Amino acid sequence: MTLLAFHRKRQSTGDSGVAAIEFALVFPVLLLLFFGMINLTHFAYMKRQIATAAELTSDLVARSQKTIEASKIDDYFSAVELAFRPMARARVQANIGVDVYGYPSNTGTARQRWSRFYGGTARCTPPDVASFTNLLADSDVVVAVVCMNNYTAPAANFPGLQFLDNLRIERSFALRPRDFSTLDCSGCE
Repeated sequence: MTLLAFHRKRQSTGDSGVAAIEFALVFPVLLLLFFGMINLTHFAYMKRQIATAAELTSDLVARSQKTIEASKIDDYFSAVELAFRPMARARVQANIGVDVYGYPSNTGTARQRWSRFYGGTARCTPPDVASFTNLLADSDVVVAVVCMNNYTAPAANFPGLQFLDNLRIERSFALRPRDFSTLDCSGCE
């Protein structure tokens, strides 16, 4: 064996040890980035789903004529359940809250006229009236609030990724009724 061949053989065995050490140092960071991106993407997806559900609910209720039945709003809540597919229905009912409020046109102060709540266990924060008082000048306002209690990230058990676990996500959306300036609810609270 020549001196050059011996030197090449010795150099290649030394590099494999360095590569293993580099891999051992870089791999946990890559795993953290990978699962962190999964969690952040899922969180953004759930925030968008909740915003979509709030917009859908308020839009469906706002399309009604002068009076809407409480049973019709319950049907709209079923549409919200479909918006959260492929999440299981039992999980939607346990974690998602949908509250719909009706506010009459401006009478000096914004007061709630009627409300209807989704049959799930999650309850949302009532809407901030100051955020939509400008809509109350000419007609009633329908406000839908959708919330998720205890958001659980898909990879929350991975070390270092617990920051997204058990968060509350909430979104409200206000619309005026489409066809008439007033909207009452029969059978609502």
